[in-house]
Amino acid sequence: MTSSSDSTVYIDLHFAYLEINPLVVLDDGSIHYLDMVAKLDQTADSICSPKWAVARDLSIYQSSSGSCWSP
Repeated sequence: MTSSSDSTVYIDLHFAYLEINPLVVLDDGSIHYLDMVAKLDQTADSICSPKWAVARDLSIYQSSSGSCWSP
């Protein structure tokens, strides 16, 4: 069960594998992922490198308190 935007990201970034488990449905009907595992197709690096660079930038994980979470 994925939304069309999730499938678009999967295809656009050349994921080789994507597992989302478990999904949680809240009382308001919203769906949240609790855990996700993904594998990227490294042969697509020449195509997706600019898009993947966003995830490689660890500063996007910097919290306002100054601590850094590492993916």
